[in-house]
Amino acid sequence: MTDFSNQQILVSELPEWQSVQFEKISPKYKMVLLIRYMLLIVIFVSVFFIIFSHKDQPWDATYQNILLGGLGLLLVLLGISLWSLRYWGYALRENDMLYRSGIFSKSVKIIPFRQVQHVDIKEGALSRIFGLSSIALHTAGVGEGLVVPGIQHATVSYIQEYISQKIVNKSH
Repeated sequence: MTDFSNQQILVSELPEWQSVQFEKISPKYKMVLLIRYMLLIVIFVSVFFIIFSHKDQPWDATYQNILLGGLGLLLVLLGISLWSLRYWGYALRENDMLYRSGIFSKSVKIIPFRQVQHVDIKEGALSRIFGLSSIALHTAGVGEGLVVPGIQHATVSYIQEYISQKIVNKSH
């Protein structure tokens, strides 16, 4: 017969993640976001001109309002994205990785290494130009894992190696 134990854990004795010092996302990632949004704006305006240039009166008030509204929305989204970067950050601890994001709805995601199945490094074309990568932690089960963008490529490689070692050591 095995001994059963189910000791109470006091909330006041739990470790505080709030005291963790977060690493900031690289400032170069602002340029990646800026270029992405500028490309989106160029595509929007191009499609707009292609569709509406074939109309009888392509520059009446309705079309101008659609164009200005679409551009305004994209510029607001760009501003919010750039502003939210100030809050984005990540931290590595001995047994987990934390990612902080959001602006209006702030969140902190904590992924224990014991749940990580594998770790990927992702490099988009724009990010690669600026020497940046993203790290993706894929977890077991239903969880969505974690993707942290805008980290210097050399740093991402060290993080991947560290977490991979933790994954290998948990299985032994």
